[in-house]
Amino acid sequence: VHRQFRVQACHELAACLSRDNFKRPSKRCQAAMAADVLSAVELCDRRPQCLEATQQVVKAAEKVLPQQKRSKMQAEFKRKMQSLARADRKSRGMSAESSDSEEGPVSDVPIPDSVMHIIFARLDPVSLARASCVCRCVLDVGQGLD
Repeated sequence: VHRQFRVQACHELAACLSRDNFKRPSKRCQAAMAADVLSAVELCDRRPQCLEATQQVVKAAEKVLPQQKRSKMQAEFKRKMQSLARADRKSRGMSAESSDSEEGPVSDVPIPDSVMHIIFARLDPVSLARASCVCRCVLDVGQGLD
């Protein structure tokens, strides 16, 4: 499905799923509906209208699909939303770890050992221990601090 038709296709699928004639679909029909819903979830992109349309499909499918197919669809939807959120953070220049902080992205420029030595020499033992929990270079540079 072309990107421009995804939203329309999701709206049409949600409308089909919410009709009264799908109260008790056959197993073959359930399998086809589940496959269509999973395709809609997989093709979802970051556009707000696409996200909203995909959510409508998932809500409509929750009312019609049996538990096993519903669980699979919900897990796939959750995975896709996490993937889109990760991609969103990455496109803004933030890693998943630093997205909660208010600081900007961390630079990839290495800090010279001499500068690291000066920084670590000024830390108290507790702060030095904390830094060594998150940075391997503390152990390398910190060995000569005594």
